[in-house]
Amino acid sequence: MDMTQLQIEYFIAMAQHLSFSRTAAVMYVSQAAISKQIAALEQELGLTLFNRRYRGLSLTVAGEIMLELFSRHRRELDEAVQEAHKHQTSENLHIEVGLLEGLDFEEIYLELLKFQQFNPQHRINITVNSVAALMEGLMAGEYDVVFSFHQELHDSDYLDSYPALSARFQMFLSADHALNGREDLSLTDLADQTFCAPITDNERVKKEYRNRVYSVCGFMPKRLICKPNLDSVISEVQYNNCVAMLYNKTRVVNRERFTVIETESYNHISLLRAKRNNNPLVGKLIRYLSPKLLAPPV
Repeated sequence: MDMTQLQIEYFIAMAQHLSFSRTAAVMYVSQAAISKQIAALEQELGLTLFNRRYRGLSLTVAGEIMLELFSRHRRELDEAVQEAHKHQTSENLHIEVGLLEGLDFEEIYLELLKFQQFNPQHRINITVNSVAALMEGLMAGEYDVVFSFHQELHDSDYLDSYPALSARFQMFLSADHALNGREDLSLTDLADQTFCAPITDNERVKKEYRNRVYSVCGFMPKRLICKPNLDSVISEVQYNNCVAMLYNKTRVVNRERFTVIETESYNHISLLRAKRNNNPLVGKLIRYLSPKLLAPPV
């Protein structure tokens, strides 16, 4: 069979929450991603796993059987992985690190290189990706840790978060924006503008983003466009008169093409890890970085 571990994780989460929206929120992906993977799993198994009624979702008898099987399989897999790590030689350890695209990660990158130099027997693979790809990859086990901004992860059942670098919020407008040239341009002038953000099109994520705009600007954005990556956000801002709330650590080509409004608010780039990750090198990396970059876990 071609079912994937990601499909199984989504199914177990769906069985727990019995809601596409809640499952998408706790897994930090879109509802469409959850729906697609559940449908693919049902097609692969040739089974209907959920009753879909107007009152909500419930497990079918087949779904209950598969939930018990997958849950047992996950427990056995975790136990086997833990046992394997006990007997694995340090020469074979490697770690997959994901960095959020478009940000200046020089401090973090240099510390990762030093960690590699101090531990030549280990291997670090570094990949740059979008927010959605990083979060999905983290949940699927493709990344051991990722460095990204996060929203309200302190109550996550799936992730641990270690605040790392601070970054100041900045508002980006195109140099051709209708507001450009206004004297004493301020945050309150943006109240009626369309905002564009590199976030997942997920109701919980969008709500958190709107709350973040409110905390920075004092108003809720009336319209919000979600884009999959930073490049598409920059293009949207440049050509469609949107506003983007970015950071002073954002790498933006040709900054002179944009009007930037500084704010006094900050956010944290954080190290995120899945709680189920059993790679012992993750703990070693976190211990190395803690006195240099990382704050205590959130």
